[in-house]
Amino acid sequence: MNKVFAIIGILSGIGFGVLGVMFGEFLPQAKIPFIIFGAILTLGGVAILFWNKIAGEPEKLPEEEITITAAKDSPTGQATVRIPLDGLEKPVQGKRCYVEATAEGMQILDSENALLTQISAGEAITRIHFPSFWGKPTLLVDWESEDPLVFEPKKEAIAQLRDLIEISLKMHPEAAREAIKKKALFYLGLGGLSLALGIGITLFSFNMAGPNGRYFVMTGFLGFGIFSILRGILWYTKLSKVTAAQKSVEE
Repeated sequence: MNKVFAIIGILSGIGFGVLGVMFGEFLPQAKIPFIIFGAILTLGGVAILFWNKIAGEPEKLPEEEITITAAKDSPTGQATVRIPLDGLEKPVQGKRCYVEATAEGMQILDSENALLTQISAGEAITRIHFPSFWGKPTLLVDWESEDPLVFEPKKEAIAQLRDLIEISLKMHPEAAREAIKKKALFYLGLGGLSLALGIGITLFSFNMAGPNGRYFVMTGFLGFGIFSILRGILWYTKLSKVTAAQKSVEE
């Protein structure tokens, strides 16, 4: 969510700056305020994007190995996995948390072993976001708050979490398919709405401008709409992965 606010701030700041420069001759009293306000929004967005680097990195926590208990050694008779994660942003910044595999999916515990959130096996693929070139270079976990939990992307933890998700896909393919479809439809709907608003406002502005008049192209709405639609399509492509996992179980 912070990244979204940062991008909105930067785009809005650039927009106000462009308005101040381009239309200052028509609104001379608003030219300087628009440019100042645009600069503040742009700098604020950049500060949000790079806040962690500006504030400095938290002190490193001591190393801790992933704990895997075989079923024969477990008091419950079921194999268990406990993965340590280092928090990078509030509310887990500088704290050691843990992911534990359960019969229903996974649970994330804080440093005091208090439950932060539970993740069903079907939702694991949609709620755990691995580092990527297009997104944050960190491990993100959606939970009850709007902002996700942000953890350091340690290779061992990432590899173990991927294995757990692969197992969940094989054990609960139908639940995973429903969760992915829900996510895909959300982004497709959001993108379609944003794209429709962008096109509608742009056309309305063009029609109202008259001959040789100025009109506005809603690049923010259009860009966000296209990005969201592409994201929805990307989620739909993940259905093939679930289908492949289901076939491997049936075979």
